[in-house]
Amino acid sequence: MSSPPAAQSTSSRTAVLGWLQTLTLLLIVTVSAAGCAAVGGIFKAGLWVGLITAILVVAVVFFLVRSLSR
Repeated sequence: MSSPPAAQSTSSRTAVLGWLQTLTLLLIVTVSAAGCAAVGGIFKAGLWVGLITAILVVAVVFFLVRSLSR
């Protein structure tokens, strides 16, 4: 016995929607993971840039105070 054409069409749509939902979810997870890695890299770079800048500012202030005290 074969099922009516309407039933085959419905199961076909369900299969396509299931596949489309899976593909969409995979795409969202992939983009989110890449975005998290990018943000992590920015924060790491920001940490080092901030640390180096703070050290340079302290060194310049120390140099100015030492030169003015002479």
